Amino acid sequence: MVKELEKELLKQRGNGPTYLELVVVVYVLGFIWEETQEIYIEGIRSYLRNMWNFIDFTRNSLYVAVAVLRFAAYIQQTTEIRRDPQTKFIPRENWDAFDPQLIAEGLFAAANIFSALKLVHLFSINPHLGPLQISLGRMVIDIVKFFFIYSLVLFAFACGLNQLLWYFADLEKRKCYVLPGGLPDWDNAGDSCMKWRSFGKSVLFGHQLC
Repeated sequence: MVKELEKELLKQRGNGPTYLELVVVVYVLGFIWEETQEIYIEGIRSYLRNMWNFIDFTRNSLYVAVAVLRFAAYIQQTTEIRRDPQTKFIPRENWDAFDPQLIAEGLFAAANIFSALKLVHLFSINPHLGPLQISLGRMVIDIVKFFFIYSLVLFAFACGLNQLLWYFADLEKRKCYVLPGGLPDWDNAGDSCMKWRSFGKSVLFGHQLC
């Protein structure tokens, strides 16, 4: 019994939806029904005039995309498991970078961000946070201008650092990926792999730009 439980915990592919995911599905369906009612009552033109509705639409679209990709991943993984039962134990780090489940998890994280942003809309009724929200809304253009200048300064310093460190970034990469098949050697070259994963990719990419 214990071995079966441990084996089930090692299973990383082909898992069905969890109870939490089913709750999220009901949660999203409620959102979609709410937005549909709002469009029906107010009309599509009035609905599109409110910028918060674009956030709601983006959030709902992301959740629907997550559900579709999650279903596609389940079908794909169960098909692979029927052919080779050992594929359900493939570690996540060895999955394809564009695996539907990984993409679904990324979109799910983005959808959660938009869900949390909806709370900002509720601040407008607060006597203390409401004026701050209005002030921030008027300052968005100025913030974007400042961020543009900041990005130029940061890019200038990044180019200088790239010219100094590009050789060492490539050196750390060669130290890390020494196993057969071009795999990283985390056991013997963990420090180099960590440096490459944290800084090396951006340094080499910046070297190409600069």
